[in-house]
Amino acid sequence: MTGCTIRTAIDAAIKDAEAAASKAGVNAKAVCARLEKEEAEVAAGRAKKSPPVASNATEGEVIVARALRQVLSLLDAGQGQQQVVDALGSSCILLNSIQTPIHAACEAEAGRGRGAGYAAGTRQALSSGGCNASRSLVAGALLGARYGVGEGSGREGVPASWVARTDVGEEAMRLAGKLGQDRAMDKGARQ
Repeated sequence: MTGCTIRTAIDAAIKDAEAAASKAGVNAKAVCARLEKEEAEVAAGRAKKSPPVASNATEGEVIVARALRQVLSLLDAGQGQQQVVDALGSSCILLNSIQTPIHAACEAEAGRGRGAGYAAGTRQALSSGGCNASRSLVAGALLGARYGVGEGSGREGVPASWVARTDVGEEAMRLAGKLGQDRAMDKGARQ
């Protein structure tokens, strides 16, 4: 993700999902209105909370795009990680396990919350309670892709001391290096 922020990648994913929905003839506004109606029923106590259900893959993209927009909206409103977890929930359902760690990663990328970088973002995701293992995994993956190991882009990447304390740290670093080489070769072949 060199030269790209996590926020930029999320914005691009939202645009791609909306374009796919439009191309497939899925009415994104109708899908979002249905979700808002379901949420209102839950809030009024007339229905039990459940994950949103898509009738097809493109409708699923609309649901994910809406969830990502919620994250960016909360981020823009200056909501802290704990406030976001409290608002969106701390369960392991798919959308929640993506929304709150994206928020933690964006906050760490911006140097807000517990600070900047990989360690700050993963610690923030871990400290929010609930199903924090899956959320910290997603936040760590985003921040690891953004910053790498050690220092990167002026921010702290995955601490080398953390890698050294794992049983498979050396192997993970070797595979990550190979992946980077393979991507560079693929990019060179396309140019």
